[in-house]
Amino acid sequence: MPPCPRPRCIRRAPDVVNARRFAAALLLALLPLAAAEGLARMRLGGSLARSLPYVSDEVAYWSQVATFAAAGFDGGYATIDERPARAAFTHFGPNGPVFSMMYGAPARLTGWGYRTAPIYGAIAWVVAAVIWVLAARPAPLQAALLLATFWPVVLAAPNTMQEPLHLAVGCVLAALLPTLVGFAPAHRVWWRWLAAALAVSIVASLVRPVWGIAAIGAGWQMARSRGARWGGWGLVAGAALCAVAYVSFSALASPYPSAVGGLGLLTGNPSGSAVLLARAVRDGAAVWLTGDAEPLERAFRFEVLAVTALCAWSAWRDSDAAARRIAAAMSLTLALVIVGNLALRNTGSWQDYRTATPVLLMAVLTASAARFRWTWAVVAANLALAPVAVATFDDFHAERFATDREPRIAQFAAAVDGVIRFDPALGGWGNTVLVSVDRYDTPLMGLPRGIAVSAVFDWTDVALPVRSRYLLLTDAEVQRLTPRVPLRKLRDTPLGELYENTGWARGRP
Repeated sequence: MPPCPRPRCIRRAPDVVNARRFAAALLLALLPLAAAEGLARMRLGGSLARSLPYVSDEVAYWSQVATFAAAGFDGGYATIDERPARAAFTHFGPNGPVFSMMYGAPARLTGWGYRTAPIYGAIAWVVAAVIWVLAARPAPLQAALLLATFWPVVLAAPNTMQEPLHLAVGCVLAALLPTLVGFAPAHRVWWRWLAAALAVSIVASLVRPVWGIAAIGAGWQMARSRGARWGGWGLVAGAALCAVAYVSFSALASPYPSAVGGLGLLTGNPSGSAVLLARAVRDGAAVWLTGDAEPLERAFRFEVLAVTALCAWSAWRDSDAAARRIAAAMSLTLALVIVGNLALRNTGSWQDYRTATPVLLMAVLTASAARFRWTWAVVAANLALAPVAVATFDDFHAERFATDREPRIAQFAAAVDGVIRFDPALGGWGNTVLVSVDRYDTPLMGLPRGIAVSAVFDWTDVALPVRSRYLLLTDAEVQRLTPRVPLRKLRDTPLGELYENTGWARGRP
């Protein structure tokens, strides 16, 4: 069988990447980080190298990575309301253990300091962006403008969160998927790229299940090159992979109290489930389009919608068959992400922004390499958003570089020194501190490594007997819990009174 023609969006790379090409790719990859560093220095008096976690989500991620680096799967429980994951071996929170493993494993060698996470995120981003530039060979000017003004990368750079990693995943998949979708499976390079894409997608979907959705569009159009019937089977295979990823993640992650069970929409009467799904999407769309949102958050909602429509247009009208398949895969993927966010009510407080923007980046980078002309409109829109993005950067990170945060960590560490020690022989609950989510704050980073923090959303939702050995409480919480929990005061701390739950061993392991 003769090799299939090479589509315009797939460039055959030379056998050796010369130093000049690599240096150019590295320069492009560094552009959004340079923008973030410049904004931090000029506007906030900070630096990515001095970026400290300051919101509760960041503290949670930092603490879980620190726990894995110190104790692996033998640390304390980082759950909500003491509800662990169904998989008994993992003690990690609602985002599962894989992110903590990916950062925690190398942290065993490099150490895990208060400011290490942004460095890891920057490395992940640069490696992934270089891979995309070398594989896709985009037009240099457009690539520079796209990367430098894709504001989610700039905003995420100082964070101790998952976002830099997911944006990196978007880059890698943008490098892999054009070859997979553009070439027929008989092509000699296809199977190698398929193995790489599957490995990236599977690992990424265990960090955030949205990446399983990419398998649906890609599977549909990869098989579609062999005919419509094959395309249907590819769609089914992609959906099956997505479902397996979702179920696996659900088993590894501890429950989140307000989460909507996505699989619950698919149980019971099929027609009834379809009606519930349609209503959820309709109601969610009304809130998504007209509800309260920050200006940049709303702008990227419209950008996701616009790119979805433009990819669909290219899938219908483009003259290149392979480019049409690539555009169709991207359009379906973005559409499913939008529907999923609406159906699961994953909107508000930047939730859908965090879920959708890495997938949007994947689609835009793929479209740029395919030379779709409308990608210049995306560049223009992102340039026009610069004033809004700068104001949002200030709002997000102004408190991050406050000079009193590290002393607060030291004060808390001194307060618990000699009282709380990590002891793997005590099991997970013996190395867990229970605290109200209202006081889940930066000083908790002063806990000994291996000690995890379990947050309480509502004390009435914590089942008896309380299983955590340590509790950080206010006077009101002490009065509320004393009749139900045997407490022994250990010490006062900057975050509240530290107590030992003398009956904790009943909750082991």
